[in-house]
Amino acid sequence: MKSPSIAVLPDATVHKIAAGEVIERPANAVKELVENALDAGARKITILLEDGGKELVRVIDDGSGMTREELQLAWLPHSTSKIRDEDDLFRIHSYGFRGEALSSVGAVAEMTLETRHADEVTGSSLTVVDSVAGQVSEISRTRGTTVTVKNLFAHNPVRRKFMGTGKSETLKILNTVTRVAFAHPGASFRVSEKGRDLLRFTEGTLRHRTGEVLGFNVTNDLVPVDWSDGRIHIEGFISTLQQARSKHSHQYLYVNLRSVQSPLISRAWAQGYDVLPPGRFPMGVLFLTFPPDEVDVNVHPTKKEVRFLKDNQIFWAVSQAVRQALRKTVEAPALRLDDKRAFSGEGEGDPAREPDERAPAFTFVAGGSPERDGPARDGADRHEVNFLFSAEPAGTGAPARTLSLNEKPGGYPFRPSDSVPRGAEWGAFSAVPFLQVHNGFICFAVQSGLMLVNQQAAHERVIYEKSLEGLRKPGHFASQQLLFPEVLEFTPDESRFLEENLQHFQSLAFDLESFGGNTFQLRGLPMEINPTRANKVIQAMVTELMADRRGGGAEEGWLGRMAQAYARMAGVKLGDVMDHAQITSLIDSLFATQNPYVSPSGATIVLRYTLEEILRRFGIREFRG
Repeated sequence: MKSPSIAVLPDATVHKIAAGEVIERPANAVKELVENALDAGARKITILLEDGGKELVRVIDDGSGMTREELQLAWLPHSTSKIRDEDDLFRIHSYGFRGEALSSVGAVAEMTLETRHADEVTGSSLTVVDSVAGQVSEISRTRGTTVTVKNLFAHNPVRRKFMGTGKSETLKILNTVTRVAFAHPGASFRVSEKGRDLLRFTEGTLRHRTGEVLGFNVTNDLVPVDWSDGRIHIEGFISTLQQARSKHSHQYLYVNLRSVQSPLISRAWAQGYDVLPPGRFPMGVLFLTFPPDEVDVNVHPTKKEVRFLKDNQIFWAVSQAVRQALRKTVEAPALRLDDKRAFSGEGEGDPAREPDERAPAFTFVAGGSPERDGPARDGADRHEVNFLFSAEPAGTGAPARTLSLNEKPGGYPFRPSDSVPRGAEWGAFSAVPFLQVHNGFICFAVQSGLMLVNQQAAHERVIYEKSLEGLRKPGHFASQQLLFPEVLEFTPDESRFLEENLQHFQSLAFDLESFGGNTFQLRGLPMEINPTRANKVIQAMVTELMADRRGGGAEEGWLGRMAQAYARMAGVKLGDVMDHAQITSLIDSLFATQNPYVSPSGATIVLRYTLEEILRRFGIREFRG
């Protein structure tokens, strides 16, 4: 009689298959055991290794430990203190359940458990080899648990062959411990091999742990994140745009304290920067906390991937949290007209220093009048900029007033509003002492010292945000009409690309239409473009955007990349001479943007030099300017 081709596998084989999904290499075993220790309340965890964990992994913790009865159950498959029914699978607040991890490790290695609970006088020891347990013995030890794993996959040479060298496995373990430790700055961690410490994290704050992981040389410049909508809470530290790295490896993501991989969160994180330079990735750590029933942590056997109930809400929340944090990175300088006390360091109410009555103190608010427009959204869309200069109006003793810096036709954005003190004429405002340095940088005094603006990067930022608005709201901008329409000729590929994206060019105020064959007629231009450069600008945009499309750029960011390309071609360049009206208009428009400190290409726009730094450079210890 023919034997059946289908058979039920023995329990030992089933356990090994299940264990192989969780324990692929020593780093997996370390992760499971360390997370168990944290679930047990450990605050001091030591990991000892031999040959990258292939020969030995020993995890020592000072957690609550287990009783003798708990130890006899803990290593069995599907034993847990965290789950009682199916619904509990979607309400897991801890990392997991000790028995599942111990069962997996015990199925593929020789495992010894030594533990003592605070309620017991002595400890207990148990050895499990290939899912077979020996007798529990009594031992003397302190409270906590020690798990020793020897000869991982010794009886599975195929699986063992696919592990790396001892050095490579050690590096994986260090990365694993780092990711777990990041979520627990209040616990200490030590990894040691051959008597040498490879990693040591001390107890401390999240900022301190961030420094231990990313390096204390960068932590002072990291931006704190603390955002909540009442249901989702996001906190952590993120890099500025200038600190972005060329790899994802400096990016740490956590959902309910669990280290995860999430392309969704990574994309949202990047989007919060507005525009990241190509091939650059933000650095830092983000913790997302929200109801556990809105995330599925059981998508992957090792729980390194998660699935969200409401992807769109998570994406929006992360991008908003990052964007809001970055807007607070560099507060707009509070620069007042001739407030000499700002330089002397004396307080507002110091009776010994009276303000110079010849020079009224005006506060310029870029982006609109508070009385008319109301408060800015989240306080992020208005950048208060007070310029420091001496002006001599017709009257004296004028009180401090607020002036709205709204861009007006004709290039004079600093028109006084009705609240201007009597006698303060437009001439006073045109006296702001901007200095164009080497036809590329705009320098001016501020309350805190000195500001230097890269005119090209600044104009790129202004045009980028304006053009992006135009692309999202077609018909928003009018063209400057050419006296004589110009016919432009392109290659067949360029012509096809231009036809497909013609409406986007028109949204940017290019009055452009097909003229037959591979030619197009240009009848009008955006206000920023000199008519003599029209052909060059359009040709350069087409070339750049076609290359971008061939590179497989995501459709969702297409408008942003188009706005970026236009801003790069249309903006003022380093070396361009600017008159005073153009400079004042640029500075006003810059501080009305969402991010006046970094260009869409990632270039720094503003450098600030504090008065303290200037005095230190000159060796001046006392200054009462």
